[in-house]
Amino acid sequence: MSRKDNFFKSADFENIKKTNNLEELILKLIDKFESEGFSFYPAWRVTDKSGEFKKFTFKVNQPAEKNENLITVHPQSNELKVEIYRNQNDITYYRVKIENIDDPAQMKPLLDDAKRIYNSISLLGL
Repeated sequence: MSRKDNFFKSADFENIKKTNNLEELILKLIDKFESEGFSFYPAWRVTDKSGEFKKFTFKVNQPAEKNENLITVHPQSNELKVEIYRNQNDITYYRVKIENIDDPAQMKPLLDDAKRIYNSISLLGL
C-alpha cells in the first residue's frame, strides 16, 4: 500500500469525512498540488500526548536534504489552515475554504509560495 493510500485509509481520515466539507477540501487541495506538478504524499503528524492526529503535512517524494515537509495543513471546522514554514521567524498561513479553493486567483499566492519551498527542498523541482 502506498503512503498516500495509508493516509486515506486511516481512521483519522475517516473522522475527517464526518466533518462538513473537510474531505472535499482536502481532496481538492491534493488535486491542486498534483495538477501543478508537485511530487508529494500526505502524512499525518502526531501533535499531542494522546497520540491523536490533529494536522498533516505534504511531504516531498524526493527531498534534497532532511527537510521534506512542503506544507502543514491544520483541518478546522469548515476550512483548512495551510502553513508554509521557512524558519522559526518566517511562517505564512493561508485559509483554504470551499469558497476560494476553485478560484485560481485566490489559490495563486499559496501555490506560488509552495513552489518556492518545493524548489528549495526537492531534488525534482518544478
